[in-house]
Amino acid sequence: MRNMPREELRQLPPVARKLSEAENQLAGYRETLERVYGDKLRLATHAVVCIGLERLVW
Repeated sequence: MRNMPREELRQLPPVARKLSEAENQLAGYRETLERVYGDKLRLATHAVVCIGLERLVW
């Protein structure tokens, strides 16, 4: 996995499943932050999944 391109890692079923979960959770957080702070924040949000201790996928 260390040498796999990020796009290939994203296609692995466990990684794809966790990225989907992270994106759903992120959408909820973003909605709350935008409701509370409005235009004061210019958010750039990213879902991140850790694969062991060697690789991150976003």
